Amino acid sequence: MSSPDAVNTFVAGAIAQELGLPRAKLNLDRSFVRNGGDSLSAVNIVSSCRSKGIPVTVGMILRHASLSHFLNELKKSTKRVRELPESGDLASPFSPILEAFGPDGCVDDEEQRHTAQATPLQLSFIHGSKTHVGQNVIQYFETYRTEHIPVVKDAWEAVAWGEPIFRTRLQSVGSTYHMVEGTESLFLWSETTVESHEAENAALSRNTPGTDFTGITFHVVHWKVNGQSRQSTVVWTIHHALIDGFLSVILLNKHRGALSGRPCQPGPSFSAFMGQVELFRKSQEREGSAFWDKQVKLIAQSGQNLLFPNPTSPKAVAPTYNSHTLELGADIEGIMQCVRDCEVTMASMFYAAWALTMSQFVGSSSVCFGVVLSGRTVPVAGVKRVVGPMINTMPFQVSLDWAMSIGDYLKSVFKHSLDLDQYQWNAPTHLLTSVPSCLLNVHIEDELLEQNPLGLLEEPRSVMESSLNLAIEVRLGGKIKLVFKEEIIHLVNVKRLGNSFSKAVKLLADPKPTLGEGRQRLMAPDTQAALSNSNVFSAWTCAKTWNGNLVDTFDHAVVTGPDRVAIERGSERLTYSRVLEIANHTAWQLRCHISPGDVVCVHADRSVNWIIAIYATLKAEGVYCPLDQSLPGQVRNQIFEQSGSRLFLAGDANELKYKPQSCSILFSVEELLLKGTKGERGKATFKLPIVDSKSSAYLCFTSGSTGKPKGVLCTHKALVAFQSDFDIRMKSKPGWRIAQIMSPAFDGSIHKIFSALSYSCGSVDRS
Repeated sequence: MSSPDAVNTFVAGAIAQELGLPRAKLNLDRSFVRNGGDSLSAVNIVSSCRSKGIPVTVGMILRHASLSHFLNELKKSTKRVRELPESGDLASPFSPILEAFGPDGCVDDEEQRHTAQATPLQLSFIHGSKTHVGQNVIQYFETYRTEHIPVVKDAWEAVAWGEPIFRTRLQSVGSTYHMVEGTESLFLWSETTVESHEAENAALSRNTPGTDFTGITFHVVHWKVNGQSRQSTVVWTIHHALIDGFLSVILLNKHRGALSGRPCQPGPSFSAFMGQVELFRKSQEREGSAFWDKQVKLIAQSGQNLLFPNPTSPKAVAPTYNSHTLELGADIEGIMQCVRDCEVTMASMFYAAWALTMSQFVGSSSVCFGVVLSGRTVPVAGVKRVVGPMINTMPFQVSLDWAMSIGDYLKSVFKHSLDLDQYQWNAPTHLLTSVPSCLLNVHIEDELLEQNPLGLLEEPRSVMESSLNLAIEVRLGGKIKLVFKEEIIHLVNVKRLGNSFSKAVKLLADPKPTLGEGRQRLMAPDTQAALSNSNVFSAWTCAKTWNGNLVDTFDHAVVTGPDRVAIERGSERLTYSRVLEIANHTAWQLRCHISPGDVVCVHADRSVNWIIAIYATLKAEGVYCPLDQSLPGQVRNQIFEQSGSRLFLAGDANELKYKPQSCSILFSVEELLLKGTKGERGKATFKLPIVDSKSSAYLCFTSGSTGKPKGVLCTHKALVAFQSDFDIRMKSKPGWRIAQIMSPAFDGSIHKIFSALSYSCGSVDRS
C-alpha cells in the first residue's frame, strides 16, 4: 500500500470501523476524540494500520485538532517514507514500521536464541525481590476439583511449550541482568497433599519463593478429607520482571482456551521484540533527551511526598496492606462528556484530578507522582501479541497555574501525557528505578478474563507485595481503589485522599471556572474556615492584584528614607542607601556569571552580607536559594544539586569553604566588591535590568524529613502581594525594627526580611 491516497483511504476506513460509524459519517473537521475516540480505540487503529505497514502512532491520532489535519500530515509523511533509502534507520515517528517477526508472527528461524538487556524497571523489580522476600512476585490462585488437575496441567504445559516467555531466563551478567531466550521451555510443576483446611492454608502461605527467584513455577496443594479428595488449588507464581498484570490475563486466557480445546497461538519473542524497541529508542534519542532534561529539573522542584503523619502503632515485621474503594457513580457520564468536549482522554482527566488532589496535601502547586503506562504504543510490529513486561512507571510532573481555566489545564495535562507516552523509552534510568511515593494506574480497558470451562470452586485471586506506599487503581467505569501500607499512612487520611480525588474529578468536569476557583471548592469546610481567618482569600493580597517586584519595593524604601538604618547586627549598622550601593555593585558583577532565572545558592549565615547577597541576586535577575549554615553537609549538597544552581555565593571569603561538593563557580560578596574600577565602586547606581514581577524570586526547600528535600518556587509578585497586608507583615512601617530570629532554611525568615526592607523598617539580625 504505497500510494498516499490509498493509505489515507485505509486509515479513514479503519477509524470509522473502530468508532462504529459509516465512513461518510466521520466528521473530518473534528478531532479523533470529538468523533468519539479514546486511547484504547487509537491503539486498535494503530494495530490495524501496522498490519498494512502504515507508520501511524497513537500520539499522531490524538494530537491533531482535526481528522483532516491528521490525514493530510499522514499523506505528507507517506510520501517522505517512499523516498527513504531501504537501508535507512528509523529516523522519526513517520518512519516505516519496524518488522521484527516473520509473516506468521513468529521469530525468524535464523535467530534461534535472543538476548536483550533487562530494562531499568525490570532491574528495579529484581533488586526489590532481593531486598525483601516475596516482593514483586505475582501469585495467582485457582481452585479446581482434584480430578481436573491433570487436564489443567496439560493445558498449562501446552501454553508453556509454545510461549517464548516460558523459555526466557533472567540471567545475571555482572551488575545487571539479561533476558536470555533458550530453545526449550522450563515447565516447573510440583504438588503437595494435606489433610486439613489449616494445613492447606499453611501450605499455600509457605509457597512464597526466596530472594533469588526470577522465573515461573506452578505448585498444586491437594486437600483431602478422610482420604477423599476435596479440592486442589493451583498456585501460579511468576516474577513481575517477566510478566505484568495485563499480560497475566492474556496468558490465563490462553490457558482457558487450551482447556476448551482451542490451539495455542504463541506470541513473538519478547527478547527479539525489545531489540527492536531499542532501535526505536535510539531513533528519537535527541528529542527524548531534550524532553527529559527539562523534566528532571521540574521534578526536582516538585512536591512528591504527602504530608501526613505516620501512624503511631508499632511497625510490623512485614508490611500490612489495606484498601479503600469508592465509586464515581452517575457522575461518570458528565465526566465523559467533558472529556469529549475538551478533546482530551479519560486517563488525562484522572491525571489532572490527582495532581489537583496532591497539591492540597504536599504544600506545593508543583507536584509529581508515578503513573503506569502500558508500553503498547511503541511503533514496533507485534506489540499487541508479544508477551512480556511492557509496562513502564513514569514520573508525571504537573505545575498548576491557578489563573488557568480548567479546560486549558486539562489540555495541558493531556499534551504532557502524550509527550510522556512518546518518550517513555528514553527516560533516564534513575527516574525509572526510583520508587514514587504514590502511583496512579488508570486502566484504559478492562482486562477481560474468559470463563474457565472446567468451573472453579472459588473465585480466583492474585496477590503481590509491592514496594509502593500508596497505589491508586482507576477503572473507566468510575471505580477507584486505593491500596496502602498501614505502617506508612492511616486509613483516615487515605479516605480523605479518596474523597478529595473523587471530588476533584467531578470539579474538573466543568471546564469554565479557573483552576484556583476549583481548588477553593475542593477544600474541606474546616480548611476553608481556617484559611478565611488569614489573608489567603483576600483580593488585596492576591498575586494578580499586584505587578510589583521585591527589587522595586526595596528601591522605593531607599528613596523615602536613605539614611534610615536598614540592617543591624551587633554594633554593625548599614543604612538603606549603603545597602543599595553594595547590593547594586555586587549584582553588577554577579550578572557576568548568571542568566535571568538562574538559581543562586547563598550561604545563609545570618551575617549582614547574607542579606546583601539576597538583594544582589534579585537585582541580577537571579533566584535566591538559601543554604543554611546549620544544615548537615549532605542536605546542603542535596539542595544545591536539586536546585539546578551552578553558583555558590557567600558573604565573606573565609565562608567559601562551605561550598557544596558539586559546585565549581563560587564567589563572596567581599570578593565581588573588590572588582571593578575605583570609580565604579563609588557609584550608587548601575544600569541594572528591570526585574519582571512574574519571574521567580525565591526557591525554598523542605527539611527533607521524609527522605529528600523538596523545592518550591515563589515569584516576585506573589511575595510582594503577601507582604502587602499590614497585619501580615507584622505592622512593618518606617522606623520600626523587626528581629530576624528564624532559621534561614525556613521560609518565615524571608517573610521577615522582605516585610522589613520593603517598608523602610529596620532588620535586626541575631549576632
